[in-house]
Amino acid sequence: ARAIAAAAELPPGNYRVAVVGRARFGWFSSRAFVVRSRPFRVASARELEAERASRLPPVFKTSNLAVGVVSGGYGSEGILAALAEAQGVEALALNRLTEEFLRPCRVVVFPQPRQRGATSEEAVAALRQFVVRGGGLLATHDAPGYRGHPVLFPEVCEGGARRVEGSAWRVTATHPLTAGLPRGKPLPHSYYDAIALHPGPAGRVVAEALGKDGAPGGAVAVCGTVGKGRYAAIGLALGIDEADRETAPR
Repeated sequence: ARAIAAAAELPPGNYRVAVVGRARFGWFSSRAFVVRSRPFRVASARELEAERASRLPPVFKTSNLAVGVVSGGYGSEGILAALAEAQGVEALALNRLTEEFLRPCRVVVFPQPRQRGATSEEAVAALRQFVVRGGGLLATHDAPGYRGHPVLFPEVCEGGARRVEGSAWRVTATHPLTAGLPRGKPLPHSYYDAIALHPGPAGRVVAEALGKDGAPGGAVAVCGTVGKGRYAAIGLALGIDEADRETAPR
């Protein structure tokens, strides 16, 4: 056996290295073989820059409301797309839930993570500190505390109670969170279900989910003050459609 060294300049893409040949057994016997490497990716300059940026806290460049949208969740891209069109808002992806990454933000949107157990105790502590010191936090669908996701602020919302199948909801209270929305009128949302929430002792219910039959399904928007900041738990899957595709909320 002998080692072979080779170099190649490959364009960005996915690859595997294959060694093809024949193995000889004695003088008169041989057999063809193929050995393949694990798949690997050659990253583009754009991908490398995005990877470097993901390791740094967000840098807001305007005096507009600084909003960090936690990346990688259900609806993260859809919500970012919607906020990009909002006046007076500068929204950036937020790649880590640490004090350093949260500090530049005035508001954080926390879409449901795609994996259960992805939110560590350290991340919950950082979010709590962020709100207590005056930040605003909005968590969607399971993220307020349902199906393996930790309860973030039990004093406002004690987590999810159950799934409500249906694509409608309605405002039940006059509140800044529901400003401009008609009270009591069924409103559509893009996903096929919502999470009914348990309000905590300091939580105020401002909207409810509606089942397929139009019957009330329980609180779907609960908000409250924690320390100097504010927290809103939203049981709607904002930013995705019924096929789990990213879509800007209407």
